[in-house]
Amino acid sequence: MDAPAPSQVALAFSAHDAALNRSFAFFAWDERTVLRWLIVGPWLRRPPRPRRLRLCAPRERRGGYLAWLVFLPAYALTLVAFFVSSRYRLPMLVALSVGAGGGVSWAVDRVRTSSWSRVAQAGLVCVALAVLIQWPLGTDDGRMNERMERIVSWVREGRVDDALSLVALTEGAHPDPALLLYRVGLGLRNATTCRVR
Repeated sequence: MDAPAPSQVALAFSAHDAALNRSFAFFAWDERTVLRWLIVGPWLRRPPRPRRLRLCAPRERRGGYLAWLVFLPAYALTLVAFFVSSRYRLPMLVALSVGAGGGVSWAVDRVRTSSWSRVAQAGLVCVALAVLIQWPLGTDDGRMNERMERIVSWVREGRVDDALSLVALTEGAHPDPALLLYRVGLGLRNATTCRVR
């Protein structure tokens, strides 16, 4: 029996990739791209505390800051109401990055004034939220399907040895190994047919 699907709210604030037709996890971990080394990422997604976000704003610009403050809950509600996917969560990631910068600034100010108890409390809250955000939800990040598409494209390009070595790495982890082998076999058959003609 399959595990129940996670709620839309949990998925909206999760650090895990919710892929549609492209998998960010594949390009971050299977390919040699700069995505692997970027520090700012989905781990910044966490339900913000409105009071803390409001306090991060400079006093002279709090009126303009209100639009940004309203954006987060409004966007999260529309996301949950319609469709949660990594590409649709990206605008929220940008806004939460600003909040993370405000949190770091707040922590630095508290360290300078030796308010260690407040820094420790905030640190504990951040660790608890980090655990919740990284909690495995059992969602498919699309990584194996993206690998399958890469294998099929390598077969079409004539890189059969590379494709077969990647099949050996992928077959055991793919959610539908029969589909993987079928697609690879079909690609090999088509490549052989084209050569014969």
